[in-house]
Amino acid sequence: MSAKLALNSSRCKRWFGIVVLSIVLLEVVLQIASYVTYLTYSRDQVATGAEGGATILCIGDSYTFGLGSSSPEETYPATLQRQLKKQRLAEPTVINAGWPGHNSRDLLQQLDAQLAAHSPDLVLVLVGINDTWSKPEHLELGEGTGSATGSNWAWRWRTGRLFAWAFGGSAPPVADAETAESASESAPQAGTGPPLQRAWGHVGAGNLRAAVVAFDEALERQPEDALTIHKGLAQTHSSLNQSDEARHSLQWIEGEHARAETQQTTEALVDALVAVGEHERAFEVVSAGVRAHGASHRLWWNLGEGHYRHWQLDAAEQAYDRCLLLSPPHESVWRASVMRACARTCYERDAGKSLKLVIRSLLLDGNLGLCIVAMKPARSRYSANLAKQCMAELGLAPAQQGAAQQLVTVMLSMTDVPQKDEAMCRIFDSHLRQIIERCDQAGAEVMLMTYPMPTPFIVDIVRALGKKTGATVVDVLRLFEITALSREDLFIPDGHCSGRGYRLMGEAAAAIVAKHLAR
Repeated sequence: MSAKLALNSSRCKRWFGIVVLSIVLLEVVLQIASYVTYLTYSRDQVATGAEGGATILCIGDSYTFGLGSSSPEETYPATLQRQLKKQRLAEPTVINAGWPGHNSRDLLQQLDAQLAAHSPDLVLVLVGINDTWSKPEHLELGEGTGSATGSNWAWRWRTGRLFAWAFGGSAPPVADAETAESASESAPQAGTGPPLQRAWGHVGAGNLRAAVVAFDEALERQPEDALTIHKGLAQTHSSLNQSDEARHSLQWIEGEHARAETQQTTEALVDALVAVGEHERAFEVVSAGVRAHGASHRLWWNLGEGHYRHWQLDAAEQAYDRCLLLSPPHESVWRASVMRACARTCYERDAGKSLKLVIRSLLLDGNLGLCIVAMKPARSRYSANLAKQCMAELGLAPAQQGAAQQLVTVMLSMTDVPQKDEAMCRIFDSHLRQIIERCDQAGAEVMLMTYPMPTPFIVDIVRALGKKTGATVVDVLRLFEITALSREDLFIPDGHCSGRGYRLMGEAAAAIVAKHLAR
């Protein structure tokens, strides 16, 4: 009997050890995956001006980050940089520190580190819309209590959060909501391997200047990969606001495409055209390209994006469907992004298909924030009965049901017009006041911005604070209300600005900032 007990004890210890080791390994994998994803989504956000120029820090959410624009050159901070360059001898440095999903608490928590890192003369603040649904807890900062770093990535125990989420506990916070959706399954390691591998590793890590150096080295050592290298250079130079260098690589790709129109040259040309902001030409090339190279899921993706930008939602849905059919099964992050793109186009015609696509995308990559973004345009079309029907038709496993139910809970709490929450408004007002105070203590002037679309109680608080504190208000909303341009000109269907809309925001900011800098 004692031998049997000893054997059972040994087995229990072995299984216990296996379980503990598995949990440790899972936690390591989740931490690495989280950080790689953060690095992959990050981008170089500083437009550097001439020495001696003013430093302008732009903080906010996806409307500062530029979600909906196709390149960093189309964001409002980039437009602000260009407009000020035309008007001043000493070109300012404009820093885009916007991050999708951020609310007022996130901005306040990271502000001290950003002020210390950049020593800005002027801080532009655009925030509030994410407060209406994330309902952040109040943060009262004392002396020296700000975040030690300006990083958007945080160390958390992710295994427990994963289990809690999967089995019906609290949902993980949407810290990275609305981030750019295309990311490779695994980023190559920067600083190792051949030059081209190192270049893409630097791109994934957000170190774009190092990426340019590695791409240039790859041109010398790996000439057989010149097409891929020039596409990378076009995208990287464009992200660094180096338009001449980006167009040089674009011209090289155009030459290759003219000599031999293949699937590879067509894909590279479309990507390079999008990178430099030539969307109409990219749409023409990709429209012809899918007829010649119909097996390219990348071309079908770009065709869908082009139709979506033109508000041709039925055509966009068909292109995304085709892209999903052709996409490699193992690329789960990519396939999830295609599903969400398709979901935002088909909700008017088929709300059930749209919701099922969002749920499936969540099960692929677990990104609740991006799923919320995909659902925003369709929130009036979704219902509890529809959600129940969709989950039944998908035949989800128990663990999957827990994750899907979290999404459904968030969905049902969304409304077309956010309801005024007095507690949220008080917290938002307090956070903005503290942002103004801490900037003033650091010697930086604050300008508050309104959103380009109606946000009733948010805009009221911003305008009222401007009067009470003396902070300048850049009233973007008023400019959008009087412009002759249509909604289709200024916004993409999910409510974010188009490139034209962001340019109008940047021009509104530049008109006021220029007067301030001229004093």
